[in-house]
Amino acid sequence: MKYTIYIFHPDGKFKIYWNALILLFTIYSILVEPYQMAFEVDQLPSLFILELAIDSLFFIDMIISFFTGYYDEKLSVETSLKKIFFRYLKSWFILDLGC
Repeated sequence: MKYTIYIFHPDGKFKIYWNALILLFTIYSILVEPYQMAFEVDQLPSLFILELAIDSLFFIDMIISFFTGYYDEKLSVETSLKKIFFRYLKSWFILDLGC
């Protein structure tokens, strides 16, 4: 049985919407989390669930990044899973993992 692995195009419709969603939740995290930490705000259960969902989306974003092609030096989209994997490990992976 042969498995087909889907590689997302870096400029595809899915990635554009996905990146917009991640940007929205990143802005939320930048604004809300420091406020909660600075003023020791009691967290409502619904906000806890929202932030857990956001953290889950950030984790899913890391997985999606391992399957997203990139433009090489010839401006063609690289679709080799091995090359994508190692490029992501050498670039954004450490920052995504730490945040």
